[in-house]
Amino acid sequence: MFVFINMPFYDWHIDQHPKVMNGVVRKISMSLFLNEDYEGGEFDLEIYKPESNPRYETFRLKKGDAIFFNSTTWHRVRPVTSGVRKSIVAWFTGPPYA
Repeated sequence: MFVFINMPFYDWHIDQHPKVMNGVVRKISMSLFLNEDYEGGEFDLEIYKPESNPRYETFRLKKGDAIFFNSTTWHRVRPVTSGVRKSIVAWFTGPPYA
């Protein structure tokens, strides 16, 4: 599934739903960056241990670059301060984990 996202920000969340839907779960999430002519809108991905500070890595990728990550990983998009941030997100699904 692909979704065009045009939001000024998106707070911390995970992409995997708490329930199995149609026999599958979201396993891998992807965000494709479509432009660079905006300020703010950094993509934060929580990848470090809870005792780490910060617990996340910040990404500001170039137009045409994509980031893939486990759909159970916490992530956010910081507020856009100027311009419009454009991206396409996709989720790759499969049977629930055993």
